[in-house]
Amino acid sequence: MKKGISDIQVYVERSKALSRKSREKIAAARNKAMTCLEELIRVVKEHETTMLTSLDVIDETGKRGHATQLEHFQSSINQLQASVEYCQGHPTVRFGKYLFGRPKIA
Repeated sequence: MKKGISDIQVYVERSKALSRKSREKIAAARNKAMTCLEELIRVVKEHETTMLTSLDVIDETGKRGHATQLEHFQSSINQLQASVEYCQGHPTVRFGKYLFGRPKIA
């Protein structure tokens, strides 16, 4: 009878030890998973920052290019307006040996 009780006590102690080891392995796996996830989150946040910075640079470059184009267009418009105003004030315009004038309305 004492041997049977002793065997049961050994079984219970082994069961407790196995349960404790199982919980330790689960805790270690959980810690490893959290560490992995934290690293992935860090990498994704770095990527996000890099991408947003790249998009900001692209946006600024586009804005500057657009502003430059608008300046060139405005300069061309001003030159055309000045030419039109000049031509309207002078009935005859000479280009080299050629003479151009507004048609005369009879």
